[in-house]
Amino acid sequence: MFKYLSKLFAPAKSAQAFYSYTSTVQQSTMKYGIEDLTMGDFNGDGILDFSITRMDWDSVGSNLVNNQIFLGDGKGKFVEGTQKVFPTIPSTNYACKTIARDFNKDGVTDILYVDTGIDKEPFTGGKNTLMLSQKGKLVNATSSMPQTLQNNHGASIGDINNDGYLDILTTSFGTINTPASDTLYLNNKGAGFVANNQLMPTSGSVHYASGLVDINRDGWVDLVVGGSSANNSNSQVFVNNKGSFNTSTPINLPKSGIKNEAVLDVDTIDLNHDKWPDLVMTMIDESNYKTPYLQFLVNDGKGGFTDQTSKYLPQSKIGGADGAFIKYTDVIDLNHDGNMDIVTHGMGVKSSVYMNDGKTFTKVMETNGIWDRLALGDVNKDGKTDFIITNAYGNGVETHINNMVDYHVYVNPIGIQPYDMSIGIF
Repeated sequence: MFKYLSKLFAPAKSAQAFYSYTSTVQQSTMKYGIEDLTMGDFNGDGILDFSITRMDWDSVGSNLVNNQIFLGDGKGKFVEGTQKVFPTIPSTNYACKTIARDFNKDGVTDILYVDTGIDKEPFTGGKNTLMLSQKGKLVNATSSMPQTLQNNHGASIGDINNDGYLDILTTSFGTINTPASDTLYLNNKGAGFVANNQLMPTSGSVHYASGLVDINRDGWVDLVVGGSSANNSNSQVFVNNKGSFNTSTPINLPKSGIKNEAVLDVDTIDLNHDKWPDLVMTMIDESNYKTPYLQFLVNDGKGGFTDQTSKYLPQSKIGGADGAFIKYTDVIDLNHDGNMDIVTHGMGVKSSVYMNDGKTFTKVMETNGIWDRLALGDVNKDGKTDFIITNAYGNGVETHINNMVDYHVYVNPIGIQPYDMSIGIF
């Protein structure tokens, strides 16, 4: 599945590579394509499983589609366990993103399905679906997260008020039927969520993506929102004032130079090893979702950021094919050399792996297909991050075992949540 360029992996005392084998998974339906893959321990046995969301692409999400869970055996093999995990199987229209976290702190991974709704005019919006663990099952707890219909586009997770529980921030775009909105949901000690936008800045801008990260290292997660060309809004940072963003003076982030710039994802990385959290922004030309681009912003430790994309990963800013873009990225140290690497998840472009040698990023792997879906996590419990890969239209799932030789101490990424071997990618 991958193009192997193991000679580029360094440092190592012997060749490093991904060993792959195919684990054929019998999926319950072939009619609907796979929209997203996410890993987590969904049955509480300490072994990573994966979740699949699907979409009826012929109707552009008009018809609801059931989601699925595949349970791992700790050796890289998976069997469907949807009915074992869900008392009532959840269904979504267009779940563009899946968030897998332990929201109620019981040791089992919960799920938030970020649902855009029907992805065509008049864009009437959808509601996110929340599945919380209860007595070994994932139970639909959406009613404990009051919502209005929104064209939900993204979500970020962090403990905003420092009470020990993860909160949720959702972002949505506006239409003639639904307003653009950033909505903050405070975790009610694991018993559900309460919307509280009084703590949010009143910017009125359209944001497709956000990030919650302690930018100034004061122990409180700050808010990063990605700009959009819809109203020429800037990407901005709002500093957390002990649980609130509404009194924060926005810090504008540098533009990327992409025409009709819009941000689809916000990730945190320490590029220069100064322990200040830098940013990776996933960009597109919003005119027709094209020009896949990663922007690298370096934190100066004084409240400002500089664009150093040309230093770390020079890329073209010229528009590519319509509908070809990077959906989101993961930041993870794949070879444990202390430098954070990047995995991109493509839509109409190949998903790719960029290895970081401490100075620049080099693409070393890419999937064969332009609609392949990826999930990352340690599926065989050897302390290394593996890949689950499937084609959006395919029936089989490939398990790629990370066989890179590891002679380094693992360094956690800087962000709101460190990488957790028992959960997968945060």
